[in-house]
Amino acid sequence: MHRYVMLISLLLLCGCSAAHAQPFLSPQSYHPLYIVSERPTATPEPTPTAEPYEPPVVPMRGAGCIHQMDYTCDELYTSGVETYHDWRPTPLHQCEGVDYLCQWWGINSHNAETGPCEMVVWLNEPEIPAQSNKTPLQAFPIWPDARARADELGIGLATACAALPWLTEWADLHRAEYGDWPRFDAVCVHSYPCTYWEVATNQTVAAVLAARQWGLDHGGDGRVVLHEFGMYPACGDSGAYAFAVSQDMAALGVAHYWWALTRVPQYVLGPYWEYYPWQAYHSDLVTDGQLTAIGQAYRGW
Repeated sequence: MHRYVMLISLLLLCGCSAAHAQPFLSPQSYHPLYIVSERPTATPEPTPTAEPYEPPVVPMRGAGCIHQMDYTCDELYTSGVETYHDWRPTPLHQCEGVDYLCQWWGINSHNAETGPCEMVVWLNEPEIPAQSNKTPLQAFPIWPDARARADELGIGLATACAALPWLTEWADLHRAEYGDWPRFDAVCVHSYPCTYWEVATNQTVAAVLAARQWGLDHGGDGRVVLHEFGMYPACGDSGAYAFAVSQDMAALGVAHYWWALTRVPQYVLGPYWEYYPWQAYHSDLVTDGQLTAIGQAYRGW
């Protein structure tokens, strides 16, 4: 009898001890996935992102003004452009409130009176006989004088407005002679595609990006001046092309100059322009003091 009482007492004591022990674990509670899910998770550090590219705040939408045909400041104001050039070291007409881009068109024009402007571009299409007509071998010895003159004036100096193979040969000659790349502040580029406007826009953007990369590869900082661009209506929708390129250049931070402000057919076709299919060459932004369809598109109207 005492033995049974003792056994019952022992069982009761074990039950009380179990009541204070750790509760029963279900199969889920010790499953590795369950245990991991119960642990606090660390908050990942945010991945740093690059700062978005901000184009410089400079005048960008411009026009070339054919000084041989003359132009007026009123025509320039009507076009709504922010900057212009007329292929000269000094403007034929200095139009208040519109930025001017100088050019040393020929081989020795850096000796001419220059300005007012913030930048000057060098030779105009030297690979073309009807333009500046200079080989890289003829041009590269003159560059140090042009560079010194620009520094003296306190203005930037862009490369010749030439095709990239010409610029490459010129830069290589300079480096071989002087031990370094020529010091330039921008690469000058021209673009005149003749195709459907969307394809033409892509071609011009590609030309600008290629010029930017060329500049970076040859000691520059990537700045580009689209000194001339255009597309005759005979090639496609010039207005759509002008508008699209202007939008893309603004996004890239590239100053760009439409060919041309006014009287393009008269310049291209000469004194008998009225007897030719001049509409095919009509790339004016302004005609007879009024915005053309191309001018309206380029201005964004």
